[in-house]
Amino acid sequence: MTIKANVLQVKARIKAGEQPFSDQVKAKGLKAINGGPADWIAYMMLFAAVDKPQQLARLIPTDGTENDAAMRDARAYLVAAAPCTPDTVDNFEKGVTDILDVGLPA
Repeated sequence: MTIKANVLQVKARIKAGEQPFSDQVKAKGLKAINGGPADWIAYMMLFAAVDKPQQLARLIPTDGTENDAAMRDARAYLVAAAPCTPDTVDNFEKGVTDILDVGLPA
C-alpha cells in the first residue's frame, strides 16, 4: 500500500471508533508534536508499511526530502491530524497529498 492508502486506513479505524487504536494514534501524535525525534518516528510508523522501509524514510524524513516544501507541509498536516476523534476525523488526510508517495514503489 502507499503512504496515502495507509493514512486512509488509519482514518477508517479512527472513524469506526476502534479502541484502543484511536487513543494510541492521538497519544503518539501529541507526543510527536511535543516530544523529540523518537516520538516523531513512533507516530510516523503508523503510516508506513512494515515491509516498505522507504515509506518511513520519507515520513521521518531521512530520504533526502527534508527540504521539499510540499512534503514538509504534508508531514505537518499528518501530525496535526493526530488529535482527531471519530467525530472529527472526516478531514484526517487533509493536506496529506500524494506528494509523499512520489518516487516510491506502490
